[in-house]
Amino acid sequence: MAGRLLSDDVYREALATRQRFESDVDQVLDRVAFLATPTMPGAAPMNDADGTDLMMRTVPFNMSRHPAITVPMRCSVDGMPLGLQLIAERGGEVGLYALAQSFETALGGFPTLAGTPVLP
Repeated sequence: MAGRLLSDDVYREALATRQRFESDVDQVLDRVAFLATPTMPGAAPMNDADGTDLMMRTVPFNMSRHPAITVPMRCSVDGMPLGLQLIAERGGEVGLYALAQSFETALGGFPTLAGTPVLP
């Protein structure tokens, strides 16, 4: 419904912006196998009412249609998970899953709230 409020020009510009970003990410992934970014600017929030923090670093790759996965790495001193987002070229899901599995194996499994490694 909200999209009906957009003019054709605004919609076309949004599509053009997405296509430019897709192309930019494609060009980077032509030079490297994967991208790695923090999933969030810090630990996962206990409650993010509007979802803004949760989406800040994930939406761009949803928009560009590149597969991404978050790997829990450690927990903050408050016991909340810290995540690493891995991004692959479009169609690169198999390699992305293998990379995430490698992280899980290297870390000895995904952390849980009880008895997890905590950052100093």
